[in-house]
Amino acid sequence: MAQQSKLRNEITSSQLVQELLDEVAAEFEKVLELRQRLTKEKDADKRGYLESQLYVAMVRSEVILNSAIQEWDRVVDEELE
Repeated sequence: MAQQSKLRNEITSSQLVQELLDEVAAEFEKVLELRQRLTKEKDADKRGYLESQLYVAMVRSEVILNSAIQEWDRVVDEELE
C-alpha cells in the first residue's frame, strides 16, 4: 500500500505530466465549446468551419493525451526499476 502512495505522489508531482494534463484539459474545453457552438449554428459555411475546428481539436487532444499516457508510463516504469 505504501508503494502505491509513493508512486501516486511522484506521478502527480511530475512537472511534464502536469503540463500535459493541463494541455489535455484545455483541448477538451475547446472540444466542448466547439461542440456547443456547432449544435446552435445554422449557417452551412460556419458549420463547416466549426466542424473542421472541432476535428483539429479532437486530433490535438488525442496527440496530447497519448503523450501524457506515455510520460505517465515512463514515470511509473522508472519507479518500478
